[in-house]
This record gives sequence, structure tokens and C-alpha cells, in this order.
Amino acid sequence: YPRAWVQYLSQPPPLVFALGDLALLQLPAAAVLNSRAPSVEAIVATRAIVERAARDGFCVASGAMKLGHRIAAASARAAQAARLIVLDRGLFAAIGDESERDIFGLVSGRLRLDRRRTLVLSPFRLNNH
Repeated sequence: YPRAWVQYLSQPPPLVFALGDLALLQLPAAAVLNSRAPSVEAIVATRAIVERAARDGFCVASGAMKLGHRIAAASARAAQAARLIVLDRGLFAAIGDESERDIFGLVSGRLRLDRRRTLVLSPFRLNNH
């Protein structure tokens, strides 16, 4: 488990599915949260925050399925930052059979998933949506 899940959740999920490098959990993390329909200002701010976090050695934590989260994930990938992606569904529901492709951005399926710099976590059953 990520230490914070055990430390802060009264009942951590019974199981956590992971894809990628678990060592990324040891890095300091900066969580990027956004609305479903981010404004232009929010997009610009997200990119600036992610770029700064990457320069300062932070792992950038975000979701993956909403536009604001995808902007954070794509910005982190572009900045070559470590990424922690927390899913709101099961791994297979999110990535299907594309486990070798990076779908956590704006160009779904086109780039290879860098498992050294990316950790995907889900507390949901593999096919849950």
C-alpha cells in the first residue's frame, strides 16, 4: 500500500492493483486536481505547476480519465516527470489490452508507457467501471 493510504484511510481498500514502478511511491508527490471542464487559465496553470514539480523532483499525481487529469498526465509525460496515476476504475477497464501503450494523456495509445516513470494504481477490480 502507499503509506498515506494506510496512514490516513480508516479502512484502506482490501487490494490495490498496480502497473509500473512501485519505487515511485518513495518520491515526494505533488497532486494535481482539476475540474471536469478546466478553463484556459486552469490549463495554463496546470502545465506550469507540473513543469515546476518535475524540475523540483516531484512525482506528479493525478487521475487519468477526466480532461483536467489527462492534461496533468500529458504535461508530466512531456516534462519527463515521474507520474502516479490513480484510477477511478479497474486497470483493465481503463487500459484494456493496451498495457504497453500510454493512454494517460491526450494522444491515447500512441506512445509507449514508460513504466520506469509511471505508476498506475487502482483500488477497483480489474474490469470495474
